[in-house]
Amino acid sequence: KFGPARRIAFDEAGAPTKAALGFARSQGVTVEELQLRETPKGECLYVERLERGAPTPEIVAEELPRLLLSLPIPKAMRWGDLDIRFVRPVHWLLCLFEGRVVPFTFAGIESGNETLGHRFSQVKRIAVSSFSDYREKIAKASVVFDAAERKRIITERISALAAEAGGRVLEDPALLDEVCYLTEFPTAVLGNFDPKFLELPREVLISSMRSHQRYFSVAHRETDALLPCFITVNNTLAEDLSIVRKGNERVLTARLTDAAFFFQQDVRTPLEERVHSLERVIFQTQLGSLFDKVQRIQKLALRITERVAQERSEVDEAFKSRVLRAAWLSKADLRTEMVGEFPNLQGFMGSVYARHDGEDPRVAQAIREHYLPVQAYGEIPASLEGAILALADKGDTLAGIFGIGEEPTGTRDPFGLRRAAIGMIRILLEANLHVPLETIVDDALDLLYDRITRPVAETKDALLDFLEERLRNHLVERGGHPADVVAAALAVSWGNLPDTQERIAALERFKGAPDFQALVVAVKRTLGILGDFHPEDGVDPERFEHDAERRLFDVLQETETQIRSLPPEAALERLARLKTPIDDFFDAVMVNVEVERIRHNRLTLLARVASVLCSVADISKIMVT
Repeated sequence: KFGPARRIAFDEAGAPTKAALGFARSQGVTVEELQLRETPKGECLYVERLERGAPTPEIVAEELPRLLLSLPIPKAMRWGDLDIRFVRPVHWLLCLFEGRVVPFTFAGIESGNETLGHRFSQVKRIAVSSFSDYREKIAKASVVFDAAERKRIITERISALAAEAGGRVLEDPALLDEVCYLTEFPTAVLGNFDPKFLELPREVLISSMRSHQRYFSVAHRETDALLPCFITVNNTLAEDLSIVRKGNERVLTARLTDAAFFFQQDVRTPLEERVHSLERVIFQTQLGSLFDKVQRIQKLALRITERVAQERSEVDEAFKSRVLRAAWLSKADLRTEMVGEFPNLQGFMGSVYARHDGEDPRVAQAIREHYLPVQAYGEIPASLEGAILALADKGDTLAGIFGIGEEPTGTRDPFGLRRAAIGMIRILLEANLHVPLETIVDDALDLLYDRITRPVAETKDALLDFLEERLRNHLVERGGHPADVVAAALAVSWGNLPDTQERIAALERFKGAPDFQALVVAVKRTLGILGDFHPEDGVDPERFEHDAERRLFDVLQETETQIRSLPPEAALERLARLKTPIDDFFDAVMVNVEVERIRHNRLTLLARVASVLCSVADISKIMVT
């Protein structure tokens, strides 16, 4: 367990402070047993304790009921007269440890040593004595226990059937996972549908098969064009699979007939004529209708576009017009029959209908892309218009929901704010856009001033903290950057994300260099001497008594001027040259002298040193190796 930082735990003489004594007391150890460990925040006290464990069956029996109740189940229900909620009624509990039953009760059922096989092949209870015995017996009862094995079976069978049809299975990892966990003994069946339905947009066909029926689509071997067939994975052990095939074909025909009808109805009304009907659709009670949101997105997208124009030559008046047009039509497809039936097609159908209405193809593309990424690490907008529109949409949602105090808590995130935040971060980084996140937040809050109920300053601070944490996690977990390097870069600034990433890359390259490591040690030493000192005025060269003071001050001024115009890597190279004058200063100069004005001046000089050294990144957060 970590405790207070070293500078708080020990005084200048090295004696433990009340903070160190209190930490030792709370952990039941002596001060002598405390250790120091390096962390991204500097050296901290650390203690290790060994606690005698309880027997495994006791822990399992106590924890399993809590674990089962903590499972994230979106549609948990009450069953019978029980108070608990669970996904399905519980009929039996099998729990063994070293051949013996671990006794506990959950959902009114007591644990035991019995299980059941596939419901269509085995109704008799099966007694098991060990894990290997369990796997062997349920395999005989038509249950493929291992999920990876089920997935392999499904993949082989659907691939073989698709090849028989002259095509290949359209990759769908999420659907594969879903049918894997819906089945115990998977069997695959190939079915067909009328080729006339291939006239429907490709995504409509895929959604009709996937969303309602969990069918795999089959594409041409060489292209992405769909073939008029599908593959379903069943959990039944039917003797006559032709009956299964015909039943599924009948159901899909009805689905596709409905989809064709929705499409024909939708194209009769242009998107432009649907926009004002968004006034009747509530986005969020306090934040107004979807029409209100569309108007805000237009204004925010224009502000972002004006800033992007400063770095991208392709942003001209025609570009701005396309962004505004795409923003105006962006939510219109939510009033169509097709999106009403298949909500996952929002944006896509908007782009289809926009093209049908004769809109600029780039406007249509932006309409589709403004929802991206749908998953946090899915596809991002390929066009600049789409990227700007996506930033505006997500920025408005984040600012609005934070502005009414409904930010995510725990696993609850009904507006997908975590995904929206990651989406904005990825778009800015991967599209190399230098628009500061803080600026987008400010603009979004400005457009919501008459809607939000939380103070603007409080909302902004909370939202920026939320975005910074998402950025930190993204850079460390997805970017693979060391946590201390990320902490050092973010401590200085992080709003301009491409710039932040450039500083992180430069820090990584310099981190292991001997001179840079020595510089980090010097910064840590400087901050340790400064403690809580904050200079009230500037350095006075007239109070210098040593040449080392003057040399450090002169080099510091020169360096401070130079690094302002240098890229991060060159700036770090220049900062590394401060090592020698800093070392000379510490070797020749006593900082905490008795004469107050001399001591204050030297502390002010050290504060200036720390400020300059940490101008690219707070290198005091870098771990010394």
